[in-house]
Amino acid sequence: MNANTRIRKGQPKAKPLKEPQDCYKLGRFPSLIRAQLQADTSIPFSVQVHLFQERLLNGLKHYFNDDNGKHASCVQCGFVECEVVQAQVHNSLAAFWRVAFVKGIRLETKIMKVIAGFVNYFGTNSSMNIGSIIDMKLVKPKLADGLWLGERCVDAEQLAGFRRDMESIYTELASLKTAKKIMRTNNTQKNEALHGCQSRIYRKDINHGNSIEYVFAMAAGVLKLSLGECYVPTLAAKLGCTLPAAALLFLDRNHAKLNTLGAYKPSVSGKRTRARGRLAFKKKIQPGSAVDDFGTGYYLSSGKGLLLAMSEPVDTPTKSA
Repeated sequence: MNANTRIRKGQPKAKPLKEPQDCYKLGRFPSLIRAQLQADTSIPFSVQVHLFQERLLNGLKHYFNDDNGKHASCVQCGFVECEVVQAQVHNSLAAFWRVAFVKGIRLETKIMKVIAGFVNYFGTNSSMNIGSIIDMKLVKPKLADGLWLGERCVDAEQLAGFRRDMESIYTELASLKTAKKIMRTNNTQKNEALHGCQSRIYRKDINHGNSIEYVFAMAAGVLKLSLGECYVPTLAAKLGCTLPAAALLFLDRNHAKLNTLGAYKPSVSGKRTRARGRLAFKKKIQPGSAVDDFGTGYYLSSGKGLLLAMSEPVDTPTKSA
């Protein structure tokens, strides 16, 4: 991102993002939205996808501080963690405490905690009880150095290029196809597949000594699992690297193969093939299972048949007199 938005020659050096703090915060933002929506099991999946798209696109308006001091879009889409929204709730609670104090009602800390929980306030009770009012336009984000996105840009041209790059990333994540993938819950097989991709990129059996490299490698594993090998040219283009023609040809063939397989799995033929495989497996008995679980016969792959035969008693023929 910083490489794509470099300023013109002769101007002071300035990067729109402070690495790695801002990158880590922005990268965790979609995961935060996903976790919040999946925590409420009463919301249907289609509604979760729609809310994810709405809140993710609102993230750009939030971090670029489009509506300074108000952030009405954060209130509308339910982004209660917004720093400006929290300041608004703080001011409301502080005014409530002040009115109660003037009328001779002393609200204890326990009572204020209960009230704060009802209105989704995450601040401290000490500042709230004093009755102090926060200036909404002076609220700072939880990014590096308390700067909103774009405040590090030196001119309007750099700001426009930086925002254009950010919008391209968030728009792709908020697309219907990608949002469904993100919001879909994983099972054990998908988790193991993800761990396999991540371990091939960054081995887990040795100490690397740099946590941020591990975080970025895990993110690369997610890209590889989601996009296949075609994530390599996308990542190379972002880094300003050029891949040879042979490598691009190999990646194109791999991508075409994955697309063909992905189109075959949900088709009628693919479903029938998987159903026949499951039926054939159920007609066999795995060694050590109950005899009448799945029918008759033994599942003898991977050398299990040899071990089973060795464990069974063998009748030794006797010589005839």
